[in-house]
Amino acid sequence: MRTYRRADAGRRRPAGLIRAGSLLLPGLLLFVSAVSGSVIRGPSGAAVTRVRRHQGELYIPFSAVVEAYGLYRYEIADPGYVFSSRFCRLALAPSSREVEINGERVLLDAPVEKIDGQLFVPLYLAIRAMAERISPEPPPPPIPGTGISGRLVVVDPGHGGRDTGAIGAGGTEEKEVVLSIARRVRSLLEIRGYEVVMTRDRDEYIPLPVRVMTANQAGGDLFVSIHSNAAENLGARGPETFYYSSASDRFAAELARLENLAAAADDLSGPGEWSRAASPLPSGRIGESRRLAGEVQKRLAGLSPENDRGVRTAEFFVLRHTQMPAILVEAGFLTNRIEEDLLADLEYQERIAEAIAAGIDIYFQ
Repeated sequence: MRTYRRADAGRRRPAGLIRAGSLLLPGLLLFVSAVSGSVIRGPSGAAVTRVRRHQGELYIPFSAVVEAYGLYRYEIADPGYVFSSRFCRLALAPSSREVEINGERVLLDAPVEKIDGQLFVPLYLAIRAMAERISPEPPPPPIPGTGISGRLVVVDPGHGGRDTGAIGAGGTEEKEVVLSIARRVRSLLEIRGYEVVMTRDRDEYIPLPVRVMTANQAGGDLFVSIHSNAAENLGARGPETFYYSSASDRFAAELARLENLAAAADDLSGPGEWSRAASPLPSGRIGESRRLAGEVQKRLAGLSPENDRGVRTAEFFVLRHTQMPAILVEAGFLTNRIEEDLLADLEYQERIAEAIAAGIDIYFQ
């Protein structure tokens, strides 16, 4: 569903920026500017969005509500959709004024609409209906029989900020896709009882050495970096999962070289210092990384068995320097038009996240 591909979008304004005409309601702060811009704050953070008038009512893109409330879990439910997070479950349908918020039916002043192919909701859904019914709560208890308490997984959404990563012919940016998938992986792992650290949780540039230091200082049990692929061969498609070793082929070597270019520019210790100072990999780490990659790839391959690219090896910077079993997932090719549409679809992103989370769970158990 291409209309949702920017559910994680939204440029953030500096903290403390207050415009005239602000509204304060329980659990939510909205700033409306004279140029129809707004900042919505919810339990999961802030979203910068626009307000537009439609059939006499004020509307905002639903993607802003998704970001402010962390509604990254998504499913189709006839006749509409269900979005959920640890705070909230929201069911809605285009052309309907009735929504369901945490099991309570609420009648809006105006219907949910699709405008120019994008889902829009009445402004008061965000600033009143949801704000009055939702307050931050502790995460739900783990599902019995799943997960292992005390395990910490570091999830690394690739690229971000000025580094867009791959860009598909339709304009889909890798940095947006992988952040959306990573947030869903985090949600699924937390439900299973794991602790999760994200190397980035918004659209910002994080140097590769900083990602490594974040993982090592957190004392993670696993490191999972999430990317989407690109190739000159526009027919190339399918997921693949890497662990650290000498490159399995020339394509893997070139892919790692391109990803690692940023590390050389961002080396905080001096040119090449990370490579010269690299200590031997901990005993057994390569074998554990291989096992983790196998469990994750086995489940990713189930999404498209005919396009399974398998487990591969390459000398990625983030896999070499993290001190725990580490893998890098290439979820698919943005340069393939069919796969670009899939990767931009929230339902498919959820399936990718479920595959990654399930592979991690099986690895630990």
